[in-house]
Amino acid sequence: MLAYNRLIEGIYGLALKQDGLQSLLDMLAEVFHCRAIGVQVVAKLDWHVVSEVSSQVGEDDMADFLVSFSALKPFLQVVVDIAAETAAGEVYLFSGGGLTRLDYGVAILPAVLAGTKRSFDLLFREGDYFIQVVLRYDDQLPADFHHLMHTVNLVMPHVRKSFSIYFELERDRSYAAGFEQALEHLSSGLLLFNGHGDLCYQNNRAREMIGETHAISLISGKMYGATPEYTRAIRQAIRDTIVRAKRNDRNIQVMLLHNGMKGERELPVVAIPIVLSMRKTTEKDSGIFAALLIGSGGLAGSIEPEVLQLLYGLTNAEARLAACIADGNSLGQCSACLGVTVTTARSYLKQVFLKTSTRRQAELVALVKGIPVLRPRNDSDGPDCHS
Repeated sequence: MLAYNRLIEGIYGLALKQDGLQSLLDMLAEVFHCRAIGVQVVAKLDWHVVSEVSSQVGEDDMADFLVSFSALKPFLQVVVDIAAETAAGEVYLFSGGGLTRLDYGVAILPAVLAGTKRSFDLLFREGDYFIQVVLRYDDQLPADFHHLMHTVNLVMPHVRKSFSIYFELERDRSYAAGFEQALEHLSSGLLLFNGHGDLCYQNNRAREMIGETHAISLISGKMYGATPEYTRAIRQAIRDTIVRAKRNDRNIQVMLLHNGMKGERELPVVAIPIVLSMRKTTEKDSGIFAALLIGSGGLAGSIEPEVLQLLYGLTNAEARLAACIADGNSLGQCSACLGVTVTTARSYLKQVFLKTSTRRQAELVALVKGIPVLRPRNDSDGPDCHS
């Protein structure tokens, strides 16, 4: 029982990457009373293969494992066809190019394994992967197939579940790596905070911007402004955003940070609550609750009105007006660009404020400048009407 409990710990330790695959195979060999165990994982989509064997495997054993692993490859398409008609996780004996499902009964196993002297293969599917497990014995297979199959039936559900967890974690790690790479390409700085207000992530652009400006600093994971008043404002914005996230309130908060130094532009900061439905199944304050987007402020850039339409549900005219104002133009200049009266432009602006949760033009500019989709402007003469 002690060996079995240790094995179960090892199986799930593999899923959580606490122990290596080879360590797990050593424990499986002990439970199955076999000389060695090998495993081959084949990805159904691209046939990518990962193989491992238990420790203390000699050259003769390795040659046998290579034969077993190679024998499966010509039958992979057959396995795919069978798997399409069966449930994931069903365990098969793979022998002589044929597949026999274990629940057909142990009485037929000696006949299935006739001629097999020192090893036999188990095969099962989890998600988009096929897992082949090869058990290698010293001289011949054990005579007590009932005991062997009882052990297999006892252990294999945990092995299947372990691989399922492992593949899900690997997928999530892959997603996380992809997201992080994408965030590194943003033109805005990005800071992410957990439910306690602790900084969890910052992209390279955020590091650069914090290093370049006096308006905001990051010391020991804490945010600071140029003055105590701005420090309090930043931290309060983070706290308020976390509260909104916990209440499923998606309203954003916009601020402009000053540093009091002549010639340096204001720094637009947008605080965004991160609302996730899956949070109810996790630790109370774990995960990401708040994001701070730090705009470039002085960057000569222009946002496409279509982006504002998608993000905030603006009409085409409202989005063009917002983008024009964000470029630093007055309301009069923007109305001329759009070919409407100032009164009409002002009515558009009221709708823009309502839909973007801003109250004045400075906040709107900060919001738009904080959106990480700015592109370089090719001209600097006159306002861009975004026609």
